[in-house]
Amino acid sequence: MKKYVYKNAIVYITKPTEKQLENIRKATERFVRRLAKEGMIGDEYRRKNN
Repeated sequence: MKKYVYKNAIVYITKPTEKQLENIRKATERFVRRLAKEGMIGDEYRRKNN
């Protein structure tokens, strides 16, 4: 656990549990699918940028 002290707050950061890690994976997959659907990732986007 890491402890960060700021002017008006103390923040403790712990390692995520398996349930939290699975939630992060699912959210990341949804985000990547959304980017692909909008054309933000893939060959077409790279060609437009160059």
